[in-house]
Amino acid sequence: MSSTSQMLTRQIDAQAEQFDEIYASDDPFDELWEAPLEVTTRTQLVVVLAVGGPHVEAVADLDEDGAVVSAHIAGFWGGESETRPVRPGSSLWRALREYAETARMSA
Repeated sequence: MSSTSQMLTRQIDAQAEQFDEIYASDDPFDELWEAPLEVTTRTQLVVVLAVGGPHVEAVADLDEDGAVVSAHIAGFWGGESETRPVRPGSSLWRALREYAETARMSA
């Protein structure tokens, strides 16, 4: 594994841990708007967590009703990328589900 790949892996793990800390409560809604830099949605929900070196984002695939069906967290830097699946029921999954619900309600 290259040093860039190792750095991306560490960054992805750190962002996932940050979500675990922020969204560990049963009701993460109050904290929902604290961490991301950008949230976009179409057939996917993309939550940008960090930009620059590296760029890190959480991506959720949405069904036709706008509900999260799968998700991953990805890091990109220097032409390399690393991804990790997001476990259903995890803090990050719950946060993505809340973002998707909010987007669905405001559409």
